[in-house]
Amino acid sequence: MDATSQNSGNPIPIRSNPHATGSGWTKITTGIFLLGWVFFVSCSEHTDPLLQKANEEWIQGRNHSAIEMFNEVLKNYPSGTQAEEALFRLGEIHHFSLNNSTRALIYFQEVRQMNRNGSFSHPAQKYIAEIAEFSLKDYDQAIIEYQNLINHYKNENENSDHQYRIASIYYKKQNYEQALAELEVLLK
Repeated sequence: MDATSQNSGNPIPIRSNPHATGSGWTKITTGIFLLGWVFFVSCSEHTDPLLQKANEEWIQGRNHSAIEMFNEVLKNYPSGTQAEEALFRLGEIHHFSLNNSTRALIYFQEVRQMNRNGSFSHPAQKYIAEIAEFSLKDYDQAIIEYQNLINHYKNENENSDHQYRIASIYYKKQNYEQALAELEVLLK
C-alpha cells in the first residue's frame, strides 16, 4: 500500500536517507543482536546474580548502574568467565552506549589478554579490529587486528569477511596494488 497525501490522494514519494551509512546500520543491527544475546545469556541458570542484574541494567539503558555492577563483578571475580564477561560488557557499554571507543578498546584488549581461548575473546578481537578501522581510523592497526582474527580464530565464513575488510582498507589507503593482492587471497 502506497503512502498517499490526505488532500490529493497522490502517492508520497519515499526517499532514502542520503546521510545514512552502512556502518550505522551495521552498528544498529549488531546492537540489537547483542541485546538479544545479553538477554539470552542473562537468563542462564549458571549466571552470577550480580552479573545477571548488571546485564538487565544495561538492557534497560541504565548504563552507569550497569557499569558499577560490572565493576563489582570484577572485584568479586578478578579472573575467569565472569570477569571476561564483565570486561566484555563494559567494552560494549562504552562503545555502543557511551560512544567512548577508546575506553571500550581497553576493555576488549583486557578480555583478549585474559583468555585468548575464552568465549568472549573472538568477539572482543572483532570489536578491536572494527574500532581501529571505523572509530580510530588507524588503518594500519586495523589490518593487523583483522589479520589476528584470521590467524587465531579459524572460522571460514568470517575469515572471508575479514580478508575483504583488509582489502578495503588498502583501497582506502589508495594502495590499489595491495588491495588487489588481498582480494586475490580472498578468491583462493
